[in-house]
Amino acid sequence: MKSRTDQVISPIPLASWVKNPETWDKYTFINDASEYLWEAYESSTEQDQHALAMLAEVLETFVVCCKDISENGLVITHHNGVKGKNHHVDIRDKSITKAILLMTELGLTPKSRFPIKPKLNPEYEKLLRGPGG
Repeated sequence: MKSRTDQVISPIPLASWVKNPETWDKYTFINDASEYLWEAYESSTEQDQHALAMLAEVLETFVVCCKDISENGLVITHHNGVKGKNHHVDIRDKSITKAILLMTELGLTPKSRFPIKPKLNPEYEKLLRGPGG
């Protein structure tokens, strides 16, 4: 692994499992995220393993739901013959909320990594203040 100073800044790559959900592997995710967290923060505790494991489980739920929605659609015919919303939509949405909470806790979201807002160009500040500013 490259150190933080040796890494080249580049666009965020597309996760392989987005195109092919069959390639999702929670253990690979845990390993990759663990390595990233160590490189980014150079600290961790034994307790982080639990939060990371929960995040992997939540993301796996998300992937399973996305796969089902992709295969069956947002609207399905239920067992009783009535058309309605695919239940995986609600499960997916709840998993997104849980994932964001866990990712924030672990420092895996941009907001949690960069709590300091960059200083805006004075021209933009004036524009953002509006006509009275």
